[in-house]
Amino acid sequence: MGGRLHQMHPEAFLNTVPGLEPTATQRRSFVKPVIGEEVNSERKLAAIFVKSMQSVLDAAQSKKLRVVDTASHKAADGDNEPTDTLNDVGFYLDTPISRTATDLTPEQRQHSRIPQSEREAHNLGCRSWHWLVIPVELEWCTIFQSIPHTAAEMTESRSASSSHISASTPADPVEGKQFMRDTADGEIALGQFAEYQLNVFTHQHRCFLYAIYVRKRGARMIYSDRTGTRVSEEFDWTDDNSFLHSFVWKLAHMSLEELGFDPTAELATDSQRRQLEDARGNNTLPSHVVEAVKNAFDGNYPIYKLRITISEPFPDEAFPAINPDILPPSMSELPSSTILPEQQAKEHDFLVARPHFHTDALVGRCTKCYIAYDIERRRFCFLKDYWRPLVANRSRPEHLVYNRLHSVKTPCIPTLICGGDVGGPRKQMTKVQDNLPSKGRPVPRIHYRIAIAEIARPLDTFKTFTGLAYIFAQVIGAHDHAVKHAGILHRDISVGNIMIDPGPPLRGLLIDWDLSRLVSELGTGPIGPVGRERTGTWPFQSALIQRWPRKPYSVSDDIESFIHAFRYMVLRYHVVKIPDLYTFVVGYFESFATVRVVFDDQVWMVKRGGDSKWLQFKTRTSAITVKNNPDLQKLLGDIAFKCYVSYATIDEARMDELYGLPEDAEDRNDQQVQHPRPPVVALDFSALPSRIHTRKTPSSKVFSEGACEVSGFLADAGEVQRVFAQYAYDTQDQRFYKAPDQFKARDVERPKFLYVSSLPNRRINALSKSCATSSSMDSPISLARAATGSSSPDVFSPIPSRDPSLHPSGPSSRATSPGFSAAPSSNEPSREASPLPGAPPIAAGSSSESNQPSKNNERPELLGKRRGRTSDVADAVYTMTSETAASKGISKLPKQRRK
Repeated sequence: MGGRLHQMHPEAFLNTVPGLEPTATQRRSFVKPVIGEEVNSERKLAAIFVKSMQSVLDAAQSKKLRVVDTASHKAADGDNEPTDTLNDVGFYLDTPISRTATDLTPEQRQHSRIPQSEREAHNLGCRSWHWLVIPVELEWCTIFQSIPHTAAEMTESRSASSSHISASTPADPVEGKQFMRDTADGEIALGQFAEYQLNVFTHQHRCFLYAIYVRKRGARMIYSDRTGTRVSEEFDWTDDNSFLHSFVWKLAHMSLEELGFDPTAELATDSQRRQLEDARGNNTLPSHVVEAVKNAFDGNYPIYKLRITISEPFPDEAFPAINPDILPPSMSELPSSTILPEQQAKEHDFLVARPHFHTDALVGRCTKCYIAYDIERRRFCFLKDYWRPLVANRSRPEHLVYNRLHSVKTPCIPTLICGGDVGGPRKQMTKVQDNLPSKGRPVPRIHYRIAIAEIARPLDTFKTFTGLAYIFAQVIGAHDHAVKHAGILHRDISVGNIMIDPGPPLRGLLIDWDLSRLVSELGTGPIGPVGRERTGTWPFQSALIQRWPRKPYSVSDDIESFIHAFRYMVLRYHVVKIPDLYTFVVGYFESFATVRVVFDDQVWMVKRGGDSKWLQFKTRTSAITVKNNPDLQKLLGDIAFKCYVSYATIDEARMDELYGLPEDAEDRNDQQVQHPRPPVVALDFSALPSRIHTRKTPSSKVFSEGACEVSGFLADAGEVQRVFAQYAYDTQDQRFYKAPDQFKARDVERPKFLYVSSLPNRRINALSKSCATSSSMDSPISLARAATGSSSPDVFSPIPSRDPSLHPSGPSSRATSPGFSAAPSSNEPSREASPLPGAPPIAAGSSSESNQPSKNNERPELLGKRRGRTSDVADAVYTMTSETAASKGISKLPKQRRK
């Protein structure tokens, strides 16, 4: 975590805060905090803090803020669980709607634990993440290493340093000195404080956040954005001339935008709310959309109007001119960045409320997704809000990718409504990265939004494995089309980025193209710094990318990710003959090691894994054996053998030579130590059998050019698509329904020496890790979280270990997936299924994804197996002639059905 924290002198920190400091005359109105020995609890400390800080707000005649003690009560404004945390004190908006939410009710006042005589001093209220402006944490233990400063010392330091310390002064402590406590209590306290900030970011529309940390007489000022955190050195705040009083004075005079609020997010007006309610009354909405809208807008969650501004990209983010080596001549007129005609309007407004999905991370992309209402088009849609990285000539806004894909008519991708940087090109950008060390410094991030038309369902809402294979065949075809006709590689294939659009017609959707790159932009040699250019979701990355982090990304890595995603769905939703499912899944999808390496004379900690995937791809047969489903077992076996053939050309020694990690500095020094050698003893071979072959001098090995390249099946998306389409075609008469979630059903098999941390603040690990490379299971999240039913990013950890970097499952960066878990009702009308890209058409009628009644009375190992035709609503029927089937590479046709 320390890599994303920058400690500053308090004077330097204050210089980064806009506004003027109070004069000596104005300071006379401040109440001086007095902390004697009788102050021996956080409750007593809170009363002193509230009284002193409220006096600053009163002196500033602030009409926007008030200080509230919220350590005991929660507001009834949505998403309040019994286990939700309560921050000690906070600065809240002083508006009618905020007061309605945060003022204590008569019943709460009656049952308050604070004595009646102390309530006025505390200014009691209800904790509400929606209206909290500045979170405050009061502690008796310390998060940071203490730097004892008396009031006199800080005054002297302030006067001595005021002439030369500025916002740009690198005011880190002495090189190598740790300023965070490396203890269990320190980690828990820091995690709790980080969770407060995370909750504010999640429930509000923020660009950055100020916070305050108080430990007895010491205090720190904090500023956080999506690249890291600035934190001041600890100072004594018990003087009315302290840095903290100056800080609060400045806060009192700030506008909402200066306090970190997004100016493009406004509370919905009454007329907009009425328009939303009218749209919800539309009886033609699909059932899964009705449920998604209900979850988004019901309750007391505030409704906001969000704006998306459309503009042309900067030259270093636009697509380059078409390269004839990438695209066929027929595509030479492909636009590079032109806005599509339907997007000519410069601004689009949407209504949103509760996030449909959000990542539990303070830094990185920090994606939040919403079921949104398009005010102009008067329809519901899906809106994604995140902080995109800014890398010149490498990163580009996601809507430009969709424009390019739609220009070449790539199938099975979302329909773009609009997208753009929030407020205008690069208008809202992070700042903390400029204060962080140059080694491993994160790139700047820009606030970005995109809206798409479809409200899709997650992949795990599939009904049958025939339908699952059909969806995979569609999205693999879309991926292949994007590579061949638009020159774009997705680079983040996962179960969370494959969705089901119920239609009609039913189809798979390949979403989240924000990490995509042009094929021509992919490197051809070892990448660096070590592994920093890797992207994707860790559980589904290819074995080669995980084993050799310096290997450049290629098309085959994406294709392999589809295989891992399909295997994940089989393991989770089919009964399998694996004795220890927990260990198998964790080893295959989540395990990794952190390796210390030297690169460019610097020491790096690099994530390496993929050994289990590598070993399975070097085996001819499938390691997964399913019960009572021979067709699916055959598919898994065919895939395993074809992957084995593809990996047979890979030379491990050559891969180590080209892409192996540099030696660790300490290991290299150890190897240079000259140890004395024992004397050589002559050996007499005369008494041994005479038939001993003399040793030949080894010849230098000649490597073929393809020794480091995947070939065959995993390099041919068309062949992978055909395999899935063949299975879907062959099993269309069968009903192999998915089993109950096996991760939950077999949770009792989890080894006893592993546990899932129940601490909600374990999500703090996300502070120091990039979201571009996730280290825990994608949606559905992970084996442990599935088993516990928890939505927080729990951590697998051996019991003795408290070091987050040693946990084999890191922070969650769940996939940004526009979907909904509820399946449509069984009485929906029949849908016309869509054909696969490059695969046979499907007859009218609903696909095998249509809803079937659950078979709770059937044994799980039978998976609800039923043979024979049920109804047109229940089947996805392929209709074709023998000639058409042969042309598509499908070997046989089903028997003719009776009408």
